[in-house]
Amino acid sequence: MQKKTCIVHYNVGNIRSIQKTCQYLGHSCEISKEKKTIEAADLLILPGQGAFKTAKQSLDVYGLSDLIKAHIDAKKPTLAVCIGFQLLFEGSDEAPDESGLNLFQGSFKQFKPKQGFPVPHMGWNSVSLPDPFKKQCPDDLFYFVHSYYTQANPETCFSSNTHYQHPFTSLLYRQNLLATQFHPEKSGQTGLALLNAFFKTLEY
Repeated sequence: MQKKTCIVHYNVGNIRSIQKTCQYLGHSCEISKEKKTIEAADLLILPGQGAFKTAKQSLDVYGLSDLIKAHIDAKKPTLAVCIGFQLLFEGSDEAPDESGLNLFQGSFKQFKPKQGFPVPHMGWNSVSLPDPFKKQCPDDLFYFVHSYYTQANPETCFSSNTHYQHPFTSLLYRQNLLATQFHPEKSGQTGLALLNAFFKTLEY
């Protein structure tokens, strides 16, 4: 029986791109903001392109924040991308009055414009991958589009640092959870290989 995958619809961009990527890899998935659908999902995907405040407020308006926290706390399969990655932490300077999901300690600061390092950080950069994925990916380059970063590296996860102006956290991985600041769905064959390897590790 195929497991249920739900892409959480919370008024952020890039949802269809994530869906098409999952389908390409052989995983059908539903896009929804309905509580019953999200509660019934085996795998939740928090996609992302957008503003921290808008994203978090949408989760709260739809009554989804606690459902998502419970899902992740139970170590059920979860993929979080870009703004979805940022929402797992305490907050962001982008919206000082808005808290994140507080699943990991740490907050996000904005890159400051610097010669040779324009903001946003946009383009390809290297990411150190955890062992389950190293041999599966053709290289370590992934596509980034973001203006805010964190340097929090939770002890409960494998975490990877990427350098742009200075090191920042670009990936978290633990049992059934993959969270990336970069966009694997926009990272060509390497991104596809990473997602495919992650899906194969899942324990339902």
